[in-house]
Amino acid sequence: MYEFKTAVREGLKAIALQSKYQWKLGDIAASTKAEYGDDTMAKLAEALYLNKNTLMNYRTSAGNYAADERDTGNAYSIYEIFNRLDDHSVRMQLLSEQLWTSKDANAKVKADVTVEPGKLTEATVKQTGAKTTFKLVQTLGGEALADTKWKIFTSAGDVVKENAGALPTHILAAGSYAVIAEHGGLNYTRKFSIEGVEAKQIEVVVDDGPTSPDDLKALTDPPEPAPPPSGGTLAGDGEPSSSGSPALGFDGFSATRPADPNMPLINPGALLRPAR
Repeated sequence: MYEFKTAVREGLKAIALQSKYQWKLGDIAASTKAEYGDDTMAKLAEALYLNKNTLMNYRTSAGNYAADERDTGNAYSIYEIFNRLDDHSVRMQLLSEQLWTSKDANAKVKADVTVEPGKLTEATVKQTGAKTTFKLVQTLGGEALADTKWKIFTSAGDVVKENAGALPTHILAAGSYAVIAEHGGLNYTRKFSIEGVEAKQIEVVVDDGPTSPDDLKALTDPPEPAPPPSGGTLAGDGEPSSSGSPALGFDGFSATRPADPNMPLINPGALLRPAR
């Protein structure tokens, strides 16, 4: 078992390894003494500049797959997807059959598999992400403009996809995003949300004007949110603030109204980001 300080030291070394750090961090998290009770993983994640849920996913994967089961050629993220399957033999059969693509990982694939000895295994794969097409237009409903470069970000400022073209299409999991379209040396942006599996089209309108450098930085490197005042109302509890305006939920939207994709995106991950 690791002492907590040893776990932090070994964890920071693992991050530098790049190619194998996710498995290493999972093994470290799985072997760390619970010196802080239920808060141990949160404290370890903060010390390693990681999101708590990310570290807990690493720990789950490390527990699900032995060291000699991690060399099928698939990326760590594919193993993490197959954690949702209860039958370990099914997980390993799927991992050994082929190399799965990043699209599979991004789309949050759910598989229902029946395995019978001596018989062909049949798998039904259901895609739970939404097929999303992007277009830069001069005016709403207009023709897509060519020679456009695209970047799609999570609300935490992490890049999900980037490419070039008039009508790029990606499968995105549910969540809040922002997209930047670069055209003619200027950047145009829009925030949007994915809630189900229905295909949707996101239009970025040139006539709305280019995005300023400050606003662009707020999307790509969101600032740390200010801590709530001592004794004040916490965001997301649905109570109005002292100014009479509604409180905001953890995702940056009102706790009492449906989410507006044009509202500012709040970055919970920035709380664990190292100071610059």
